[in-house]
Amino acid sequence: MIATPRSITEFPENLPKVDLNKYLNQKEYSIQVITPIFGGGVNAGEYDSVTPIRPSGIRGHLRFWWRATLGAKFENSAQLSIREGEIWGTADSPSPVTIRVIQPDSSSLGQRKASDFYGFQNKYGPESYVLFPARDKGYPLLKEGFTFQLKICWPKLDKLQHLREIENDRLRKEKKPLKAEKFDDISLDVEAAVWAWTNFGGIGSRTRRGCGALFCQETAPRDIASIGKWYRKKLDDSGIIQQQVRDWPTMSDNILIGSTVGKPIDQWAEAIEVMRAFRQGAGVGRNPGSSGGARMPGRSRWPEPEAIRSLIKARLPKHQRLAAIPDDAFPRADFGLPIVFHFKDGQDKKERFSEFRDPPESELCPAGSKRMASPVILRPLAFGDGRRSVPLIMRLVTKPLNDVELKVRGETIHSAGPEEIRGPRLKEYRNSPMSVLTEDGSALEAFVNFAKGNGFEVVGK
Repeated sequence: MIATPRSITEFPENLPKVDLNKYLNQKEYSIQVITPIFGGGVNAGEYDSVTPIRPSGIRGHLRFWWRATLGAKFENSAQLSIREGEIWGTADSPSPVTIRVIQPDSSSLGQRKASDFYGFQNKYGPESYVLFPARDKGYPLLKEGFTFQLKICWPKLDKLQHLREIENDRLRKEKKPLKAEKFDDISLDVEAAVWAWTNFGGIGSRTRRGCGALFCQETAPRDIASIGKWYRKKLDDSGIIQQQVRDWPTMSDNILIGSTVGKPIDQWAEAIEVMRAFRQGAGVGRNPGSSGGARMPGRSRWPEPEAIRSLIKARLPKHQRLAAIPDDAFPRADFGLPIVFHFKDGQDKKERFSEFRDPPESELCPAGSKRMASPVILRPLAFGDGRRSVPLIMRLVTKPLNDVELKVRGETIHSAGPEEIRGPRLKEYRNSPMSVLTEDGSALEAFVNFAKGNGFEVVGK
């Protein structure tokens, strides 16, 4: 048999045009970073000067905010996981959502250095209260003020349905369980996640304390007067269920906004200051200092220092027992964990233990874990063209924390239950920071009411 040459079709001069809009939803957002970014790079605590905005990081943030918004309609984690995988992907199935970032111009990027207190005038100011993890290790911050472009694409419903049919045909041949025949549209899911992320989230680490906060004119409120209606309308239009306690954090039916208006960086400080004053402020979280000033306040009015001294049986003689304060409670655990307690006159690891010195450094952690993210978000909420903002506080809806562990040098020395985290007795002792601010002795409830008494207004209900 003699082989004959095959006929090869010539490559066409002009390729047929494909209308991507026929199959894809495409959205583009111009996003401005309005507070410094801490971390966000491949290495923990460091930002990437070449690719400061990483698509993988954005996908992670969008996952979280999807769970907090439309994810709240699912009653358990199993139901949530199925839908989350359909939108954002799993280890076995890629996400249909494509995220592309056009990086900011390198000339728009700057640094805030730890060596000059990150350029903030007051080294004891609110920003220092939030930035201590970066300051202690000397990490620089990526300076705020630059803009990047976010492009998101996802298939339209007809295409998603077609892909589901193909997938089920494959599973049927492999004799594996089929997925649901009907594929629900994901447009509302994607857009709700972007809305929540750009207004209440951020880029990098410490976003719940306002680092890497964002502004996007397309998703932001129009002006200060409309913030309450804007928030309520978005929740209603998206079908977001609020005040449902799930196994994961979800959106509240309201937010708190401050009474001051100004540059985002200044309003960030205003939001932080409320938390700092409640936890550490002279006359609130601490006794006034010997000089009467707020810069160097006196001993803490919270129970944790006395509890740690009691458990470890170590105390500097000049720090005698404050009898009114409980010595068996850890109410500030509700604000997020871990909390590292460093006693200024504590014992160095190399020194022999002494009952006449304050305790060594200790760490309060959630039982069986290292971290519990704070349910409180502090940041500026920008509106209009982004040049003006108000301080914002959001308390996410979360399951109550019921078990914590106190560790010294990695070893658990005490386990505490819910009665040591919250309870009426914690608001009733003399000079309690929570006095008259909470019914059930919850530090979270007390903080929200403290904010209301310091110029913050509840909107959105």
